Amino acid sequence: MIHDIIEKLNNAEQKLHSVNKLLGLLREQIWKDIVAKDVLPPTLPPPYIDYFETAHQDLAEALEKVHAIRDGWNLVLLKLLNGQKLEEGEFYILRSIELVAGLESEYDQFLMLLYEDDQRRGYINGVSPKPGHIKLRFGIYPEVVKVSYLSEEQKVFFRDRCPEIWARFDHSSSKV
Repeated sequence: MIHDIIEKLNNAEQKLHSVNKLLGLLREQIWKDIVAKDVLPPTLPPPYIDYFETAHQDLAEALEKVHAIRDGWNLVLLKLLNGQKLEEGEFYILRSIELVAGLESEYDQFLMLLYEDDQRRGYINGVSPKPGHIKLRFGIYPEVVKVSYLSEEQKVFFRDRCPEIWARFDHSSSKV
């Protein structure tokens, strides 16, 4: 899914560059065929110059938006992978590209996955690969989560709503 979106952004960027190049070629052709022969001093007539300036500005804005979207996703992904707390809008960006799935609810439940102890900080990832499949995972495995470092709210959340993950936590350790 992410690969498809990035590919579409790259295609959009290439198309915007192509249209911009085409506009440059059209401008040159109009210059040669119309302006250079008939006008002194040589300038493009107002309808053409206005069109080219507007089209160039619109293309530049579209290209900026493509870059902003790509940069925004990259920053959100980096925050997630570095175990930094995501803002609500960032969470919904990840949901929109189906990177965060399996939560029955919204942002508040996602925050329950944020974990930090003396050795690690990140999001708890309780997804197990299917038998016979290899799966690239990010986040903190439940087996290394020390229950003593969870907030009371997180303890209730995992005990009541995710008992299969709760059972995988390290219940033996205590906070240092």
